[in-house]
Amino acid sequence: MGPQGGKVEWLFDAGSTVYSSPAIDLDGTVYFGCDNRYFYAVTPSGNQKWAAPAGGGDSSPLIASDGTIYIYGGDVAQQNMCLYSYDRSGSLNWQYSVGQFEALTAPSIAKDGQMIYLAAHYLYAITKDGTLYWRMSVPDSTDESFHYSLAISPDGATLYVPGYAALYAIDTSGTLKWRFKRGYSPSSPAVDNDGNIYIGIGPESVISLAPSGTVRWECTSIMWGPEDPGPVIGRDGTIYITGQALYALDYGGKLKWKYPLHYFSQCVPAIDSAGTVYVGANTTRTALDTVNFLAVRPNGTLKFQLSLRSPDGTVPDIDSRPAISADAKIYVGSDRPHGFHVYKIK
Repeated sequence: MGPQGGKVEWLFDAGSTVYSSPAIDLDGTVYFGCDNRYFYAVTPSGNQKWAAPAGGGDSSPLIASDGTIYIYGGDVAQQNMCLYSYDRSGSLNWQYSVGQFEALTAPSIAKDGQMIYLAAHYLYAITKDGTLYWRMSVPDSTDESFHYSLAISPDGATLYVPGYAALYAIDTSGTLKWRFKRGYSPSSPAVDNDGNIYIGIGPESVISLAPSGTVRWECTSIMWGPEDPGPVIGRDGTIYITGQALYALDYGGKLKWKYPLHYFSQCVPAIDSAGTVYVGANTTRTALDTVNFLAVRPNGTLKFQLSLRSPDGTVPDIDSRPAISADAKIYVGSDRPHGFHVYKIK
């Protein structure tokens, strides 16, 4: 369950913009990357546990079942991008360099926890001890690259990887199974329990693909913003995606409702167990429009809205995907202007 009251419990000053989505450990510790290239661990009460001097950035952390934390970010000293592995105390287990390519990506983990997958120019399969297992370039062209976070099929056998030119289905040995091209860059995908894939693509489309790569349906009732944020699936099968509005599509691809945002949101929503959708707002808000965080009920009506402010009174953008904790709170980061904070909402 997510927060019910819509009140800020605390804000943590990270010193720079936070596009990263927080990840929450079993003990309530909150991990997130920051644009100052630091990676933070913060207690549920808002106190810093530790900060690693490399490995932050736009990427969101991944916590494995054994407590290992993985994040993609920058090595400040070497001006290089790496996949990092940390333990819960903030000690670095290892780092694997992937060159200077910056990508809007986060690592994914195999079902058995033995392999980490990362789409950052190339597609990497890296063992949990930091050894490269294989590396793959985009099949279409050496001028193209993988750029966004991938998703994994329910059986763990197929990686769905968005590139600039297409969505690629790749097995865990690094072999291409199929590609889906539409002339636009696809968003990061979402995958349902039946293995169907959902992507945002082009200026106004959400497309669902069967596991074979054939089109199940296409909805053209969406209006995108500057970026195509990926879809997210509710427990009842509803697909939510943001753009000029928060859109809810049913399992067959029909528009159920849309909640106007009056600005373009690039935030991937979070959904709680009751179906409440939590989403941040950004970009084209006017000076008089200070709302930058909303909770919308599963029927499309507003539950609450907030003006998450920085200490100087400015209203930052919220591009960070919210994370819901076990005690019904939400953590979310902020960015420009003056958005140097992570908020805890109760």
